[in-house]
Amino acid sequence: MGANNMHMKPGDAARILTVVAWLALSSPTPAQSRDARDRSPPERGRPPAAATLRALPPGYSRQVWRGNNFYFADGRWYRPYGPGYRVVRPPRGLIIGALPPLYSSFWFGGLRYYYFDDDYYLWDPVQRGYVVSAPPAETGTSADELYVYPLRGQSDQQQATDRYECYRWAADQTGFDPTRPAGGTSGSDPSAARANYHRAETACLEGRGYSVK
Repeated sequence: MGANNMHMKPGDAARILTVVAWLALSSPTPAQSRDARDRSPPERGRPPAAATLRALPPGYSRQVWRGNNFYFADGRWYRPYGPGYRVVRPPRGLIIGALPPLYSSFWFGGLRYYYFDDDYYLWDPVQRGYVVSAPPAETGTSADELYVYPLRGQSDQQQATDRYECYRWAADQTGFDPTRPAGGTSGSDPSAARANYHRAETACLEGRGYSVK
């Protein structure tokens, strides 16, 4: 292009130089990009399945399940993978002593479920821990709920313990388990079995100082 076709207004050269300098300063070098990525906090969602961590997050705890090591930190489970660790789905039955502070909870089928990061837990008062459990939607049972009110000012933890123990007692007495598909009944009327279960559970809870409706 000939010099006669170049028409620059006053101040254009200064503006061009300013833009070029800004781009040079704002674009990180490859080393700077890696450092920034390494320092960025992890997202709340799980890393991709193929992702591995060089080291476990601080404050982790170790749990042994059938001879295999699992590590729990910030509400997520990890297993050794090569030279690092990989986020995994915990096996059902694995127990953790304390849940992360941002968990949520809800009642289903007479049981209080605790939920965090796509994992479900049930409180086990015998082992004094939270057991990794199947999602309640997989049980195939109705979400009909007893309305239970503590008459003696029982704490949330005591209510969860009483509800769990009364659930276990009623299930053992009637053969109906609301956490299993169709209540675990076979060759019988699930509706009648469920009614018997609720009567037994109600009697147990009322005996422990609750109003049940």
